[in-house]
Amino acid sequence: MSLDALNKRVKTELSYLAYGRSNWVRPFIHSEGHVYDVVIIGGGQSGLGAAFGLLRERVSNILVIDENQEGLEGPWETYARMVTLRTPKHLTSIDLGVPSLTFRSWWEAQHDEEGWEQLDKIPRGEWMNYLRWYRKILSLPVINEVKLNLVEPVEKGLFRLHLSGSNTSSNEILARKVILATGIQGGGEWHVPPLVKDTLPSHLYAHTSKSINFDVLKGKKIAILGGGASAFDNANFALSEGVAEAHVFIRRKEMPRINPIRQMEVSGMIERYHALDDHEKYAVMTHFSNITNHRQMIHLNEQKLGPDFTCT
Repeated sequence: MSLDALNKRVKTELSYLAYGRSNWVRPFIHSEGHVYDVVIIGGGQSGLGAAFGLLRERVSNILVIDENQEGLEGPWETYARMVTLRTPKHLTSIDLGVPSLTFRSWWEAQHDEEGWEQLDKIPRGEWMNYLRWYRKILSLPVINEVKLNLVEPVEKGLFRLHLSGSNTSSNEILARKVILATGIQGGGEWHVPPLVKDTLPSHLYAHTSKSINFDVLKGKKIAILGGGASAFDNANFALSEGVAEAHVFIRRKEMPRINPIRQMEVSGMIERYHALDDHEKYAVMTHFSNITNHRQMIHLNEQKLGPDFTCT
């Protein structure tokens, strides 16, 4: 199957679901102007999936905004530096049960079934290419280079969103519901220890969330603080870009090697997590957080990273 053929198949399957038919939600009339039923903040995988979910239910008075340039939403082409996604390739996500929208369908349309069987895990860049296709084939209403600065409650069931950015047609819009699909960036500010930030000139350190010029690091020795997945991703990437040595420093007494969250991939937890109530969700999150604080998986070991890698 070609990609053109897949595109036609997607359109056909969506037509069976009445996708794109008339909106059924009663409009909210306000003196300040148009009111969106839903505004989604973030045009990465979660934001796109939420938009499709709403449109599939014929809730079409929606808008998705993202502060990044088109095609650079999320971490995949910016600060994510792993070679592949960590999750197994068979896990489905934002297809929402439509077979032709799965990553597998998109991959096989270009590499056939044998290509899928040969694939171990999804390459990071290919996942981003899939998301670009997904956004386009579904005609999702995304506006890039628009940043949310403030969510202001106006009255019961109504919010005023204060915006900025080069593609902003208005600095304020109204919405009945706001979905924050901001991913890892929504978890708080990026942290650089004061020991580093207050004592070193800015050109001698970088947070892994930032753009890093690895060309200037070729042939040099670097130190990486932290034992999480991004630390080892960056160590591996730095070595592949010509860094002479990468030394990872971890506070834990032992290098963690087991990731208990892997069981979620086969237990049905991922597919049914949304059905839990808030108390159960927080209990699950707390449980895994307490475990992973002690036994987080290292995805790249010393043998894979090579002799120029050390972990202290």
